[in-house]
Amino acid sequence: KMQEVLWDYMKADAFTTDFISKDSSKKLPVENVKLQKEIFKIHHISKEDFYNSYNYYLKHDDEMKQMLDSMIARKTKDRYKNTESQ
Repeated sequence: KMQEVLWDYMKADAFTTDFISKDSSKKLPVENVKLQKEIFKIHHISKEDFYNSYNYYLKHDDEMKQMLDSMIARKTKDRYKNTESQ
């Protein structure tokens, strides 16, 4: 489950950096928090649950690397499937 939440979290962070930052009427930290709340709601977890899990992975480098490698491999495979079917 952490893979899915982290993937969405990273996409939201990239979105705020790449797109929302160009809108001077919006404040990045505020918009980022809004997106994070939506992600936590979608995945039915709390902010505390996410950060507890995230901090665990930060302290366990091998498990973090394994999770990230697996996440990237799965997303790459999904992307390949999507382009293949078009």
